[in-house]
This record gives sequence, structure tokens and C-alpha cells, in this order.
Amino acid sequence: MQLRVFAAFVLTLVGTGSVSAQVIVSDWVGRLQNYNPSSGTISTIKSSLARPTGMVYGPDGFLYVSDIGADTMSSSVRKYNATTGAFVSTVLTTAQLGTSFQATGLAFGPGGDLLIANQVGIFGPPLGSGSVYRYNLTTMMLNPIIVGLNQPEGLLFHNGNLYIAEVSNIDTTQARVSRYDFVSAPTTFIAHATGVLNQPTSMAIGPDGLMYITDVTDFVVRRFDVNNPSINSTFASGMGFNSPTGVAFSNGHMYVSNYGTGSPDGFLSGFNATTGAFEGIVVPNLVIGSAVVAVPEPASFVLFGLPAGAFVLRRLRRGGKQ
Repeated sequence: MQLRVFAAFVLTLVGTGSVSAQVIVSDWVGRLQNYNPSSGTISTIKSSLARPTGMVYGPDGFLYVSDIGADTMSSSVRKYNATTGAFVSTVLTTAQLGTSFQATGLAFGPGGDLLIANQVGIFGPPLGSGSVYRYNLTTMMLNPIIVGLNQPEGLLFHNGNLYIAEVSNIDTTQARVSRYDFVSAPTTFIAHATGVLNQPTSMAIGPDGLMYITDVTDFVVRRFDVNNPSINSTFASGMGFNSPTGVAFSNGHMYVSNYGTGSPDGFLSGFNATTGAFEGIVVPNLVIGSAVVAVPEPASFVLFGLPAGAFVLRRLRRGGKQ
């Protein structure tokens, strides 16, 4: 069995007052499921996607979803109402992206441009074939801004920098988190190291300002000082993990999507955002759980600039849509 990882984005938005958030998780039977932390209820708000790999909550208040398609050769990015799952528009079509494009992580970057990770060939892409594209929603210009990546999964735009999780399933020693300042070539932010970073899939900035990274093969969430990544620790491990792919924070909780090692044994798990203590499985029976985003109620939050998007990812083992 060949293991592949896909990333999807997670982001936490800044709210004011009392916020009742919703947490959305996707899986590879094409569902977007809404978990309400206040009531504990789960509802399917979308079920007609194919293989949604990335999600990010946009500055316009809509949910953006990347979908590699049932044949893994028909990537697209679409926009939905984050509360109801109602289709809003197609942002990027297969014709625009091309059939070799494997859209994984999403983030919003400088000027509100949409950033899209391109993994290229999910069943064993050659090292160095991945890239990140930048799409201007006004001019509709789509251009590569980074090339030579090793299976980019998750994207995180934070403090003017883009962070990229390169899972590098073909050669895990090349896995890393890289950083791009939109001026110079990307540099290694966190290199592959045993017990520190094995195969990163998604990232999020926690309420403490630290960077939290899911590691799909070590079954942990690790945290790093954004200013000095040599300062790091394991935040959560053990219970609540089955190949973690995405991470998001909301109202004192950390939510982690899990790919699973069988089907359907993926799930969304909850943790205490301060201690890392496992609180329970909140959405069970995911078929290749992928992305997760935390979205405050629209009437109760204010966006400050661009969201600090974090991506979530998922893993594909073997191998429609509005």
C-alpha cells in the first residue's frame, strides 16, 4: 500500500464577544460536515464533492475548497456558504489548472490573493515537482510563485510569510516546513529530524502564538516557537490520533482531523487547547478525513486583515461536484 498525504487548510479567526463557532471537516466521500461545539450536533452541509483536499475560510466570509476530483486529474477550487454549504461559485476550473495539477492546501496571502499548493501526481510524484500558485481574484491571473517542492501539503500565511508543509512521502528525509517571504527563494524553517519533524501535513497558529504542526506518521501534534523553531515540544500524542492531517483552534479547543488507517476509521478529535489533553472524538466515521476549519458565527466576529490560515491535510492510500 502506498501512502500519500494531502493537505487541507485550517484557520482560526479573531472574534469579539461571545462566539458560538462551527467546525467543518471534510472527507473523501465528498462530504463537508458541520460540528457544533455548543450542542454537539453533526450535520452534513455538502455531500456532492469528490475528494476535497483543502479548505480555507476567506476574508469575504465564504469557504474555499480544493477538490482533486474522483480521477485525481480534475482539480478545482470552489466557493461555498460556510454555514449552509450552498454552492456560490467556481473559483478555478480544471481547464485553468490543468490535468497535472493536484490542488492540496489553500491559504490567503498578500493583497487577498488565493495561494494553492500543487502536489503533482498523487501516486508517487518525483521529488521537486511540487509548487505553489498565486491567484488574483480580481484580475484572474494564475501564476506559479514557488517551484521545486517535495509534495506540498499544507499552507499557512502568518506575519507576512508563507509556511509550506512538504510531506515528501517518496523520501521522508526531504520532508520539512519551508518559509517564503514573497521576495527571496524559500528557505527551510524546520528540517526533517527524528523526534522533531517526520512528515508534516498541516499547521495552525494557536491562541498562545505558537505554531502547531500535525505529523501524519508520528501520530502527534508538535508546537514550535515561530521566532525560534529550535524551541519545540510535543503538545499532544497518544489517544485521539489515527494519522492526523489537519488542525484548527476554536474557543479553547484544538480540533484534529484524522485520515485513518482503514475505512471508515478516520475521525475529528478534540483536545484542550491549553494542556493538549484529549477530550474525545467529536465526528466519527470519516472516510479519509482531510481538512478542518473553525468558523465563528458571522454576526459575532470581526476580521482583522487576512486570517492566519492554517492547513490541514490528509493522506491517500490507494487508489462530483458542486
